[in-house]
Amino acid sequence: KSRKANKNTKKFKGNKEKCKAQIFQDEIRELCLKNDLNEAVIKYEEMKENKIELEISTFCFILSACGKEQTIKNSSKKLSDFAFETAKRMLSELKEIHGENVSENAYTALIRSACNAGNTEYAKSALVTMRNSQNAKPKLRSYSPIFSELSKSDKIDEIIDLWNWSKKDEVSLEENQYLDIFNVCIASSATSHFDDVMKAYADDMVVPQTKQAWEVLKKYFEKIGSHTCEETKVKFSGQCFSCKEMLKSIDVSAKSRERLLEEIAKLVCTNDQKVSEWKGFTEWAEKEGSKYDVIIDGANVGYFRKKVDKNSKSYADLEQIDWVAKHYKRKGKQPLVFLHLKHMEESILNEASREVLEKWNRENTIKQIPPNTNDDWYWMWLAIRNGSGCLVVSNDEGRDHKFGMLQPFSFDVWTERHQVYFKFGKWVSEAK
Repeated sequence: KSRKANKNTKKFKGNKEKCKAQIFQDEIRELCLKNDLNEAVIKYEEMKENKIELEISTFCFILSACGKEQTIKNSSKKLSDFAFETAKRMLSELKEIHGENVSENAYTALIRSACNAGNTEYAKSALVTMRNSQNAKPKLRSYSPIFSELSKSDKIDEIIDLWNWSKKDEVSLEENQYLDIFNVCIASSATSHFDDVMKAYADDMVVPQTKQAWEVLKKYFEKIGSHTCEETKVKFSGQCFSCKEMLKSIDVSAKSRERLLEEIAKLVCTNDQKVSEWKGFTEWAEKEGSKYDVIIDGANVGYFRKKVDKNSKSYADLEQIDWVAKHYKRKGKQPLVFLHLKHMEESILNEASREVLEKWNRENTIKQIPPNTNDDWYWMWLAIRNGSGCLVVSNDEGRDHKFGMLQPFSFDVWTERHQVYFKFGKWVSEAK
């Protein structure tokens, strides 16, 4: 009985300690969410004093608060220094207790707090540690505070080095980071790196996304390039109204195209069956897919202006899809229709649809997609793979696709350059 009582007592004490630790952790979390860093650190000290176990999440809460702009915004230099020193201490003690396996968000919080304190050298050294780590691969949010802080200086070599690091880490910059680089180019009157940065910016953004971007670029060209800048319009043909030059038609870069293809493959291959189906499709594409220069989103064209009853099965109009295929064949193109198997079941085909399907199979104009699969990823992948001369016929705005993409700007560029929107006019005799 005595042994059993001792065992239950230890168990009770263990649960009590666990409960106490949870209360402290919840209090620290709430304080950090309120940006009350001072009180959060006091609670942390209290936990240490009472020898309460410190979970990784406790350190992460405080580190996150150290890196928040709200914690430092409109505050004195003293507070930003306190946040920075606290972040350094938290990371150090986190490593002491839980080992060197520190996450990306912990390092990123340290970088943010260093930049808030104006210490870019320390922020860069933390970034170097991340880059050499196996478990904390830098993200854009790890780079952006350093870009932002350097943009206030004329340290052109430092910001170019940072840009080169981001490229090696395959971190895609957004417009704000490019503007940070341009601002340093202006401050340092540097022209040597501008062309390379501008080319990368044009590849990623296509056109400036904000009014601020236009102002920064205008400032650079007027100050450094001694140019006169004025607003103008561009004709539908691509000719500039002002200088009469023909503007280049922009397409995604080869690197961006490869990354889009990789991203689509990751989104498709979610289980073993999907991996097997995708492998079969890509092997077919390597052997036979390159000849197609018009990809038709069969379901989108087949359902155009069709009333769909949500309470019953509905199917794409194969004859309607064939109108589009014939249109492009008359233009000397090689179209390919992507369509789910459910639209080609024998039981739902009428005589005209059956003839269309037989013709597609005979002419290799149809690519059937397995059930329970998002056919959009399939036709999109082939269209992107087939390069600059390939068109896609679809009225799909691609919002769902862009949401899943890691490179939304590249996706926008690609759709702008390759997607053909359609509508059907009046009936035309086949003889014509």
